[in-house]
Amino acid sequence: MTTIERLARWAAEMAPAGVPPSVRIRARLQQLHLAGTVAAVNDEAFAQIEDPAARTAALCGAVEMDDELLGGRVGVGAVPAAWASARPNHALREIDTAIVAANEVAGRVGAATMLGPNLPDRSPLTVSVAAAIASGRLMGLSAAVLAHAVALAISHVPAPAPRTRASAGQVAAMLDAQMVRHGLLAARMASRGARGDLDLLDVDDGPLQAHAWLPLRAAFTGLGKAWLTETIAYKLMPGPLPVQMPVQAVGEILKRHVKAADKRLRVDQVARIEVRTGALGCAFARHRSRPSRSIYELIGILVDAHELGPQMLSAQHLSERREQIAHIAERVEVVHDGARGWRMFEQLAEVAAPLFADVPGDALRQALMRMHGHLGVSVLRDRGWLAILKSRPDRIWERIRSAEPDLSKARLEEFQFRLDTEVKLFTTRGGSWPERRAVPEGSPGWSWEDTIARILARCEEGPALLDASPNRPAAEWLEALLKVSRTD
Repeated sequence: MTTIERLARWAAEMAPAGVPPSVRIRARLQQLHLAGTVAAVNDEAFAQIEDPAARTAALCGAVEMDDELLGGRVGVGAVPAAWASARPNHALREIDTAIVAANEVAGRVGAATMLGPNLPDRSPLTVSVAAAIASGRLMGLSAAVLAHAVALAISHVPAPAPRTRASAGQVAAMLDAQMVRHGLLAARMASRGARGDLDLLDVDDGPLQAHAWLPLRAAFTGLGKAWLTETIAYKLMPGPLPVQMPVQAVGEILKRHVKAADKRLRVDQVARIEVRTGALGCAFARHRSRPSRSIYELIGILVDAHELGPQMLSAQHLSERREQIAHIAERVEVVHDGARGWRMFEQLAEVAAPLFADVPGDALRQALMRMHGHLGVSVLRDRGWLAILKSRPDRIWERIRSAEPDLSKARLEEFQFRLDTEVKLFTTRGGSWPERRAVPEGSPGWSWEDTIARILARCEEGPALLDASPNRPAAEWLEALLKVSRTD
């Protein structure tokens, strides 16, 4: 079998009873989270999209409040496609299972292209493949037909291209919408006899090479044993995960200031804000694009309003508070800290060494150096070399060399998005407020109880929808859920 055939067979034949409860609840939360996000977004342009699945993807992409797992952004493809493909005879368990299957297969495609020019974003391949798997599974496609759906979904996905500075957010959201449509169309075409190239993930000049400097083929192992869904992070505020880290740190400082002074910190009391973060965070700081991915503007919005939600990215709010937001944004300084960036790879090599086990060490080192060059930073500067020495890189490489290229041997339950960030807020009175963060809120390592509570708080009837019986008719459950997001 080709890689695509193996992935498709597993996705088509996976039984709902074989999905661990911890995985199933995360798939259910993906749906509540995206529904709550859509309900809160005020983007008139994307709200006009007629296709419900594409509209949902675009609205979530516009504020980047979707979800992400080890293999990238999958929910923005899986969830809208599952909703669009649900039929009256489906039970809720079938919706949940289709999303899990999409997470696992598309997540593996994303993990295989982790080291590539899509950074600091993730590959659009994941959105297209997730949509095709979720839709094809609910359509009841056989393993053979679903394989062709995946092949078609992979075909013609645009190769990575530089983002335009002024419209990076809009471009990303439009691409999400297009990729969801592409995946849905791939499933429908395959069901009517269309055929794709089933060896696309195996040839030496295929999509993997176009989307990765060094394809990590071990990502395609461990199906049914290693659950990428366990590594999911729910974005509880706007922005990519590396951008959220300093913003969340500032949010904690603002809360502490209220407790200490019994009043809010005012915009005019902020002298400057210093952010020390790794390569991924600095990549978003190289230019100021759409507010949803700008460390500067998101911090400005938060300090001005002492809250940050999708509604605060509306054109009206940004216009009304332009001066106050700019006052803070101009006082934010982002500094690359190589030591913090290295910890992400160190942690990944610790818990997921099998992912890198079948690639030559020199090729991996070169890919990592190329990644930092692509992101515009140097791992050997800014204290990075000292962090590498302290972490005993020889032990890391030995761990990778001795690992089996089988993802089922990884300890994914220990995975975290280690995006270490330190923030210092200096006031005009000469004081300073420090805060350090290791992982984003809503991600592995953060309080699971807090994550659930914050997702349910944004979704009407959230607890009942989360705890609904797997046997409940999907149409009835989706009707109650989609009233929240106003998505047909």
